[in-house]
Amino acid sequence: MTTDSIQLVTSDGVALTVPAGSAGLKTGYGRIVNGYSAKIAGFDKYTDGDTVVDAEQGEPGAMWVADAYQELRRIYDEEDAQFPPWVEIP
Repeated sequence: MTTDSIQLVTSDGVALTVPAGSAGLKTGYGRIVNGYSAKIAGFDKYTDGDTVVDAEQGEPGAMWVADAYQELRRIYDEEDAQFPPWVEIP
């Protein structure tokens, strides 16, 4: 782990490392949204999907930030399993 990353522990005890400055670290809470639908600058309608954004405790969809990143990883893994890997042609 470098000084440019933060180690978090989820509510079920899983250790995660996220870049320093990641969403949710200031409040300790985050929520998962579709970046394009949430009108986050730089998110593409067709290639970018869900992300973690800052949240306050009690806000709809808010969860501990470590749990939000763990859930986002689960979503990405589930999406990856639905599609075959890219085939690289030499």
